[in-house]
Amino acid sequence: MMENTSRGMGMLWGIILIILGLFMIALPLVALGAAAIVLGLIIIFRSLSIMAGPARLGSGSRAGIYILGIIGLILGILIFISPFVSIVAVALLMGVALVIVGLGDLIHVFAPTTMNRWVSLIVAILSFIFAAALFTAPVIASAVIIQAVGIYAIVVGFLDIIFGFMYRPRMMTRPHAATRIG
Repeated sequence: MMENTSRGMGMLWGIILIILGLFMIALPLVALGAAAIVLGLIIIFRSLSIMAGPARLGSGSRAGIYILGIIGLILGILIFISPFVSIVAVALLMGVALVIVGLGDLIHVFAPTTMNRWVSLIVAILSFIFAAALFTAPVIASAVIIQAVGIYAIVVGFLDIIFGFMYRPRMMTRPHAATRIG
């Protein structure tokens, strides 16, 4: 019975992933906004739960928890109030991270001990290209990323459904009388 439940849940998860993937591909900006709002709510509620728990901590630890909780609340409220500003901020931070990665790979290209100079050069160039896209059009680049995640969700969803159909529970077998020793 448990095997059928696992099989069914895997297939249900596959269907949910396909629906979400199609949503992300068809309406990427709506999906981005929804993701930002959900993230804001998660941060708000998590910050509140963090601040509700420090009664058993010492006074110094309690103050630190409250400060972190208040920072989380402010961040969550800002994300919730203005989800697209937060999307742009995250896109710009991703761009900065890609520039740093690109610079690191560029340094590896000229290092005397680097064996894969071409790989490092290609990764550096791609990092700079993607960073430029994020800096020049952060919302559009974020929408393209969401669409790529949507494609990934659809592929994984179909695989979950396929694996659900292929899933066969193992049968418990008892050894034959002829194979028993003793």
